[in-house]
Amino acid sequence: MIRSYLQNKKGATLVLVALFMVVLLGFVGLVLDVGNLYMEKSHMQTAVDMAALAGANQLPDDGQATANAEKIITANNEVHSLKSL
Repeated sequence: MIRSYLQNKKGATLVLVALFMVVLLGFVGLVLDVGNLYMEKSHMQTAVDMAALAGANQLPDDGQATANAEKIITANNEVHSLKSL
């Protein structure tokens, strides 16, 4: 009786498909999160590079260079990046 029950493979495909769908959904979520992280890092790096170049144009005057860099950073909505300057 148990042997015949274990050899019955009806519905096994449904279980495997359901399991693989959960795994696939996990991988899709991971890819989306990593892609979003990469895009945010790229955007922040561009904003900081622009601020550094804007500040370097006013370099002999430290106050004006800092103000110019801060203006560029706030214009790009990257205020949390000011601490890395």
